[in-house]
Amino acid sequence: MAENAYFPAHFLRRKWVRGDEIVSGKTLTLIAILAFVIFVVGTFVWFIGKWNASEDEALTGAVPAKTEERQA
Repeated sequence: MAENAYFPAHFLRRKWVRGDEIVSGKTLTLIAILAFVIFVVGTFVWFIGKWNASEDEALTGAVPAKTEERQA
């Protein structure tokens, strides 16, 4: 890939550095997956914790009455 002003090729070869250690792409991928899983689980726990069943409408009588079927 040729380097140009809009997309420098050295950007693809850049490594993330933490102190003296180089963090590999595999490690960054695992960190991203772990962050996503933590976010999803946290959102689910928050949803269940905030759920108030007494404020929900009952679904028992929500079925509409059967109407006559149309003849084809």
